Amino acid sequence: MKKITAILTACALFVLVMVSCVHHTAKKDPAKVRADQSEAAREAAAADWLTFKHAADTALARFENQVNEVEKNLAKSRTGDQAALQQQLNKNRQTLQMMRDQLKMKNKEFEQEMKQFDQSVYNRNKAFQREFDHDMKEFETAFKDLFKNNVK
Repeated sequence: MKKITAILTACALFVLVMVSCVHHTAKKDPAKVRADQSEAAREAAAADWLTFKHAADTALARFENQVNEVEKNLAKSRTGDQAALQQQLNKNRQTLQMMRDQLKMKNKEFEQEMKQFDQSVYNRNKAFQREFDHDMKEFETAFKDLFKNNVK
């Protein structure tokens, strides 16, 4: 729910910046207006990205804490499935690290693309955000299902 609120806030900010930019620059030179609008769109895209990145970093940290807590409890348990669960937890750690690396790489790419910002940069980042959010939801579901299948 917090992600949706953050995304809606970023979108609202984008719209407000665009409307404000158009309103205040209506009497200016058309080239100047386009430059101002481009800068406003660039700033809104940067704000949107930072909101997404913060939410993604927070979710990844939460998942990492959950894996650590389960691993700690698993070490104390005496179940027969302990080895299989430990293997699955290690796989989950690898998935989390892969997601962190993917986010870090995309963040560097975004910083480079912002130097030559255009609408395609914004569109690519939105596509990445949707895909990353989907992957995080899949991870969360798989993590929860791991314990549904092993409860006796």
